Amino acid sequence: MDKALKQKNVDEMIAAIGYGEFSAESILQRISPDLQPSKEKPAPKRRKTLSRTASSLLARTASSAGEGSEDSHGDLIFTRIGRGLNNSSQQSPSGKWRSHENFKYTLARCCAPLPGDEVRGYVTRGRGVTVHRTGCPNLRYYEEREPHRLLRAEWSKTAGKSSKTLVAMESDDRVGLLHDVTSVIAEQHINIIAVSTYPLRGKNVRLNIAVAISGIDQLNDLIGRLQKIPGVVKVHRV
Repeated sequence: MDKALKQKNVDEMIAAIGYGEFSAESILQRISPDLQPSKEKPAPKRRKTLSRTASSLLARTASSAGEGSEDSHGDLIFTRIGRGLNNSSQQSPSGKWRSHENFKYTLARCCAPLPGDEVRGYVTRGRGVTVHRTGCPNLRYYEEREPHRLLRAEWSKTAGKSSKTLVAMESDDRVGLLHDVTSVIAEQHINIIAVSTYPLRGKNVRLNIAVAISGIDQLNDLIGRLQKIPGVVKVHRV
C-alpha cells in the first residue's frame, strides 16, 4: 500500500495522510479492489485533489481574507468543445466567450488553479462556470460522465490579485528553519497567509504554507528557492 502511494514506509504514509496529501476517500479507493471481489467496473467517483485537511486550510484563509475567487484572477477565454450546451445567449459569433461582467467563473477549490495553469471550464447547474486544472480528478470525472458541459479555457492575461495556494515542504527539524522559510518567501514579496507543521518520525518535519501567488511562474520560482534552504528534503504544490 505504501508503495502504491509512493511513500517509503508505513510511518511516512500515515504522516502523509495527516499532513493532507491523501484523503481517506483516495486511500479506500486504492485498497478496495483487494478487499472485495470485483463483479463489474464501478462508475468513476468524483475525488478531490486536496484532502480535507489541506482544503480546509485554504478555505479558512480565503474566508478570513474576505475574498471570493469569482472572476478576480485574470481574464479567461472559453471555447465550446464540440456541440456542448446551448449557450447561444452568451456565445460570440466566433464561438468563444470572454470572462467579463456578464460571464463569471469560479476557480475550483479542489485543485486551486493559478493563472498560467492549463485549465478547462465546467458548466455547473445554476452556479456558472467552475475552472479546474487539466490534471484534476474531478475534471476527469466530468470528462467521462458529462463531456458536453466542458469548455476549453485559456488565460488571456493575469490580473493584479493573487490566488491562495498551498505549498508543502519536508525538511530536517532544526532551530531557525521557520525563520529561513519565511525570510525566503518575504524576499519575494509574497504574503504568507497561514502555516501549519506536522512532525515526522526521526528528525524531520512537514510544513503546510498557504501563500498568495500571482501565477504559476511565481509559484515555480518560489518552490525552487525553498528547495535551496539547508536541510530541505522536498517542496511541492499541494
